[in-house]
Amino acid sequence: GYIKAVYNNFVIVASTDDYSYKDNTLSFNIQNWTFLAEIQVVVKGIPYYYDATYKLSCDKFTPVNRAGFTVGTGDITAATATEGGAVKGISNADGVAFVFATADYSLSSTNNKDFTFTLTDDITGSEVTKVYKPNVAIEAKPNKSSIKALTIDISNFEVPAN
Repeated sequence: GYIKAVYNNFVIVASTDDYSYKDNTLSFNIQNWTFLAEIQVVVKGIPYYYDATYKLSCDKFTPVNRAGFTVGTGDITAATATEGGAVKGISNADGVAFVFATADYSLSSTNNKDFTFTLTDDITGSEVTKVYKPNVAIEAKPNKSSIKALTIDISNFEVPAN
């Protein structure tokens, strides 16, 4: 048979692996991790604080619903929230990382889209917004063995005009 395992933190990963059962002992190795969250955005140049951090939203990204995931007969899928919803940041070596379940992907490598990112500072409650157009399209991948990554420097964000 096989066993399913889920690591449910800010980045949700799942694994389905073979197991054996012999002499009242269940044996398995968890090794086939797949990402249930598909995209990570790192904002460089902002600090991470454990008790107060930043939130990021993007009009074309859908967050993971923190309520969980679904274990089906053949796979494990993450529950999603509303497209455009905000996610809390997590510590990253380059700044703060924000993880989303999925994105409104391009149809081809030449189909670039405009993405509006809104960064909210939980400490001050201030918002900064910037339209960001990537140099390449964000295309859907046929498998989930890796996570897409974007990096945006804090200097790319501007305070919106009143």
